[in-house]
Amino acid sequence: MNVIGMMSGTSLDGQSIGYVRIDECPHPFVSTFIAGEAYPFPDELRRDLFSLAGSGLVSTELVARSHRGLGRYADECLKRFLREKSLPRPDLVGFHGQTVFHQPSSGGTTTFQIGDPSPLAYDLGVPLVSDFRSMDTAAGGQGAPMVSAVDFLKYKSSDKTRFILNIGGIANFTALPAGCSLSDVLAFDVGPGNILVDAIVDELTNHQLRYDDGGNIALSGHVSEQLIDAILEADDYRTLPYPKTTGRERYGRLLVDSIISRGKTLALSNEDIIATATHYTAYMVSHHIKLLAGRGIIPDELIVGGGGSRNRYLTKTLEKDNPKVKLSFHDDYGVPSTFWESYAFAVLAYLTYHGYTGNVISATGASKEVALGRINFPAKTSLG
Repeated sequence: MNVIGMMSGTSLDGQSIGYVRIDECPHPFVSTFIAGEAYPFPDELRRDLFSLAGSGLVSTELVARSHRGLGRYADECLKRFLREKSLPRPDLVGFHGQTVFHQPSSGGTTTFQIGDPSPLAYDLGVPLVSDFRSMDTAAGGQGAPMVSAVDFLKYKSSDKTRFILNIGGIANFTALPAGCSLSDVLAFDVGPGNILVDAIVDELTNHQLRYDDGGNIALSGHVSEQLIDAILEADDYRTLPYPKTTGRERYGRLLVDSIISRGKTLALSNEDIIATATHYTAYMVSHHIKLLAGRGIIPDELIVGGGGSRNRYLTKTLEKDNPKVKLSFHDDYGVPSTFWESYAFAVLAYLTYHGYTGNVISATGASKEVALGRINFPAKTSLG
């Protein structure tokens, strides 16, 4: 079965598409990544999405316009993707949409993804799965992390403990103890991924750059321990218990502004501020690896994916801080690291379409396993 996964993450950089062939699933799991592409958001749509993902008041008109606009843009991207790659129409599509609000609380998680799936379903005429998170939150879960089941299917091992790290806007990992069953899987957000660094780069370069390409800016700077201490004082996420998830509500404009302001007070260069913020991302990953090691879950291998896998400062720091852990990338296992989430939502769509559960209750905190998402089916028979 040919399945497309579509993902746009917390970084709000664009629409990512992955084309996947799934031959067998779930046991054994046999899949092949065929092709992928990412399409940057148009400036107006990106501004609207940032407005929605901020902490201020927004209008219902903006919500409706962005919901429609994202769906139509996703449809345009998918048609362009199939044409440019000379690929046949898929049998199924998984469309994540864009998370514009995510806030766990003791009273239940509130999470909201926009992006109208109707243009995609209408133009392709194939089943389309969307709104993946809501069923998990209905079951009392946090609606994240979402791709832990896919991590388990692809990377479980009888003799190796593997941590699957995704560095998107937010960084999260899935811990797969050697010989684990699904109930043994532990997954959670570990803190910021690219979200802080991207916003700081954007601000410090007067919006000339959207991200630190390859980590080159960070590599040219020096880490300030004083600024690290200030960030640690402002961010208590590392102290929160599992299961836990986070988002732009914590790592948004207020924290970005405070980091830049404190950096300037310390007379740091732009490069030093960026290096320090990048170092904090790596610190939070390594901090949580050490916490799990204290519980006897010690990784043999760390498999890295997401846009942050291209940041050489991050990967070098992770290697340095975890010298006994083999650092690998999804590329080493047949999936481009930057398209891991697109690949994963293709697999999740496949599971939903065939009636399998897709959440991992030890990761999200849900009370039971559920099938994720809702499906738009093409019409088969006219009433006329």
